[in-house]
Amino acid sequence: MSTITSANASFSLGVASLFPVAQKLQGWSADDAFTVEGVNLAETQMGVDGVFVGGLVFEQYKMDLMFLASSSSPQLFWSWSQYEKAIVDKVYAFGSISLPSIGMKFVLSNGVLKNLPPMPPAKKVLQPVRAQIEWGTIISAPIA
Repeated sequence: MSTITSANASFSLGVASLFPVAQKLQGWSADDAFTVEGVNLAETQMGVDGVFVGGLVFEQYKMDLMFLASSSSPQLFWSWSQYEKAIVDKVYAFGSISLPSIGMKFVLSNGVLKNLPPMPPAKKVLQPVRAQIEWGTIISAPIA
């Protein structure tokens, strides 16, 4: 019988010229690990005469990643951000996600770091760190 647990999910991320070997991300937030927003797959129009048409469109995939403040994974993102500032340019990420509970894997490419706080939010206790990446491509496949 299948499950829907996220506990056995695995996410590895690499950044061209900085982390050429993908690093396993860990220390996910208790309530949120990672999410990808839905994308518009078509542009549609209805003519004044009632003829309906649609066309394929491409959009980037917006992903939020949430880490416990105690996780070592945010350091990868802070290093990525600092590296880009040092070279005054953007570098692209690649990654893979495995979701054994549903028998699926996902290959991510052309990722751009879009949003990152410079430190964890501090309240009564340190809060989760959210990083945002926009991906050019996400391809799914069954786990072999």
